[in-house]
Amino acid sequence: MNLNTERIRALNDELRRNLPNGHAVMTAGIAALGPDAVARIVKTIAVCDDFCQANDPYGEHDFGSFEADGQRIFFKIDYFDKALTAHSPDARQHRLSVFFGQHDGDDALGYRRVRGGIDHGQRSS
Repeated sequence: MNLNTERIRALNDELRRNLPNGHAVMTAGIAALGPDAVARIVKTIAVCDDFCQANDPYGEHDFGSFEADGQRIFFKIDYFDKALTAHSPDARQHRLSVFFGQHDGDDALGYRRVRGGIDHGQRSS
């Protein structure tokens, strides 16, 4: 593993473990599970350590999946510019997305944009 991969992994691990201090979005379907379920999902993401060559081929700890409340949940970390509208090459500008393992009726516009934690409020425009 090279130094850049180690740096990206450390940044991604930090985001997952301290999500209230980072940027996250979820689909409306995830939010509809309710605050208690979302809190359990956030805790599961924070403690996730099931990374291996099969599900983390680049060693960046940027994707995971698990079962919660009878649903397959995915999370993915990507790098976005400060406006969260375009890709950024800077791994410090990352965002974690939470969504169902199968399509739940939302597309990228269905995400709730959040700064400093998970938003349970109205969909942003």
